[in-house]
Amino acid sequence: MAEKGVGIVKNLLTKATESGNDPYLALVSYRSSPLACGYSPDELLMGRKLRNRIPRLSDHINVVVVLLMQNFKITLVAIIIKVLRSLNP
Repeated sequence: MAEKGVGIVKNLLTKATESGNDPYLALVSYRSSPLACGYSPDELLMGRKLRNRIPRLSDHINVVVVLLMQNFKITLVAIIIKVLRSLNP
């Protein structure tokens, strides 16, 4: 288990230095990326979500879903009003 973790970090640092990127940013992005269980290594270690510069996909998805739901509710209300008006002359 520990050998796999060392290999992952070594690979991250190697790729970051070869591409000229910041190795610390590569580590931050790895630690904040969710695993198969849905939690990031940061969350498993600290028990909470940590703040960082890396945007999370779930944050963007939540915003899009909320906007779509609001649009759906407005559309649904408009349809119901039209149907009710057509029933009552």
